[in-house]
Amino acid sequence: MNPNLPDLINKSIKAALSQSWTEAIDLNLHILQHKPNDIPTLNRLAKAYEKSYEPDKAKKTYQKVLKLDRFNNIAISNLSRIKKSPPRTPSSDITNSHPQKTFSFIEEPGKTKTASLTKLAPKQVINSLDTSQVVILKPYRRRISVFTTQGTCIGSLPDDLSRYLLRLIKLGNKYEAAIKNISRSQIEIFIREIHKSKRLKGLPSFPLKDTKNYFALLPTDPIAEVPLELPESET
Repeated sequence: MNPNLPDLINKSIKAALSQSWTEAIDLNLHILQHKPNDIPTLNRLAKAYEKSYEPDKAKKTYQKVLKLDRFNNIAISNLSRIKKSPPRTPSSDITNSHPQKTFSFIEEPGKTKTASLTKLAPKQVINSLDTSQVVILKPYRRRISVFTTQGTCIGSLPDDLSRYLLRLIKLGNKYEAAIKNISRSQIEIFIREIHKSKRLKGLPSFPLKDTKNYFALLPTDPIAEVPLELPESET
């Protein structure tokens, strides 16, 4: 493998996350010069073409993916959607969409974390998702589930992460999240602390080490120990 390829791949992913689609196209094309049949790169390129209002190039790229892997769910779903949808233009996107806040994927030690979801939604739901898509963290009594802004559950945070984030949310912290990476069997989200409770001043949301003793640092006054008034399940 070309020693520069891992760096190019990371840059192409970051370009997509920041919605820099022209840069994403250039980077993925460069990668394909070295790995012409790399399916993840082809899927990223097709998505960048689609977001750049080049549906014909997007379709051809997804079709190439299906020649290499006829069961590739990402290509199947996106190709079907492109064929069924009316042509997209910058003006139609402005007319038909609501303004969205640009999500920052800049890492900040102690304030941000990338997490792989568990209890994933069905494949047809996963295939409808996009990188950089904002999602909602919804706390329940024993876990935190993750929903699209349209209300579709896409998975849950791992039990250990749910456990201490539930505690921090109860103590007053607030968080936002967006999808960072999607594959057939994995959804990664990027979580950012957006408000720190005065009671948690000086304590990171995501400690870099010594996580076993992390709870010992949290407030233990009676108010902090009141159970969360949250439902047991989504239904």
